[in-house]
Amino acid sequence: MVAAPSPSAPAPTATPAAQPGDGDVARQVREWLMTGHKIAVEYADARRFRIGSWQSCPSVTATTEAGVMAALNEYRQQYGGQYLRVVGINATSKQRVGDRIVQRAG
Repeated sequence: MVAAPSPSAPAPTATPAAQPGDGDVARQVREWLMTGHKIAVEYADARRFRIGSWQSCPSVTATTEAGVMAALNEYRQQYGGQYLRVVGINATSKQRVGDRIVQRAG
């Protein structure tokens, strides 16, 4: 028998399972942060992905690896079923230094 949660108990939150390649993503994020780059996240549905038309997620303000990974997990939940990529941006020149797809559609 499963007990029903009491009305005053906080609702359980679903934590997304670790995605394949999360260790590689964390290392890349750590490298970008250590070299002073900012992190951005972009998403695209299958049609936009094919034509290379990515859209920006709300900006990532975290400056630590753990903070960025937590933001990525939130975006994975919010944009489930879509492509998601993390982007390193040079803070002074505002140019991309690299990107990595962290979630595939479907």
